[in-house]
Amino acid sequence: DCQTCNYTQLRMNGLAGGYSQILINGRPIFSPLTGLYGLEQIPVNMIDKIEIIRGGGSSLYGSSAIGGTVNVITKIPKVNSFSI
Repeated sequence: DCQTCNYTQLRMNGLAGGYSQILINGRPIFSPLTGLYGLEQIPVNMIDKIEIIRGGGSSLYGSSAIGGTVNVITKIPKVNSFSI
């Protein structure tokens, strides 16, 4: 946990946050300098589903995927829609 910035780290399989890969729509979102993800900034109503892959996946998802991988899949936006 980052005590000064009030962000939470994901811990999978007993490993620290830096050993878990976080993806949004298959793209990594991780700051190796701070170990933060910024998942708190994604509005819940934008999330369609969350895929959790436990265990090592470094060959598929990158070197940070030792503890596991979380893929946040967002909803497909409705084009040209408007409501009041």
